[in-house]
Amino acid sequence: MERLTYDFCVGDKHCWQVKGADNLECREVCRNQGENGCTDCPIAKAFDRLAAYEETGLEPEEIMEAVKLFSGTNVDVPKEIIGWVKRATWHCKRLAELTRLVSFDRLRQLAEAEKEGRLVVLPCKVGDKLYDITLGEVREKTVISLSMFVPESVNHLVIHAENFRTAITSYELQDIGKTVFLTHEAAEAALDAMGGENNA
Repeated sequence: MERLTYDFCVGDKHCWQVKGADNLECREVCRNQGENGCTDCPIAKAFDRLAAYEETGLEPEEIMEAVKLFSGTNVDVPKEIIGWVKRATWHCKRLAELTRLVSFDRLRQLAEAEKEGRLVVLPCKVGDKLYDITLGEVREKTVISLSMFVPESVNHLVIHAENFRTAITSYELQDIGKTVFLTHEAAEAALDAMGGENNA
């Protein structure tokens, strides 16, 4: 089984991280996913695996009891069971680490919300900076509000940002990475690309 996490050990302290997400915040991972959305998202995969283990209904203590049952015995235990116990033990230890950060109930709520299409990862928050290209220049704006409309077919997110003159511009989620950017560097790169196309 391919591991979805790794131990980013600093000194004698363990810090478990999701492969592909590393030390990035969830919104940064989501931004890097671009048009792929949740497809192949490392955090979504980790949640899926956690939810699958929770579906068994077993507590970590119950798994550990199974490990102790087969430890130090001469019973001819099938290799499949030994492999299952080893995998279950490893995941129980990881879950124990995870529950120091967030409760099982909260993880279950997030997993259920994602499964039902109720989990929304915002690309930014109020107070964040956005950068759009206006008249051949990168202009900085500040997010002042986010509005979510949820019709039957699709979630519709609108971001409202203002410039230094308090003029407000509205952006839609699909605008990010095309006409408005989350970093100054990304906006500059897009501006340079536009210049290259115009000079071609």
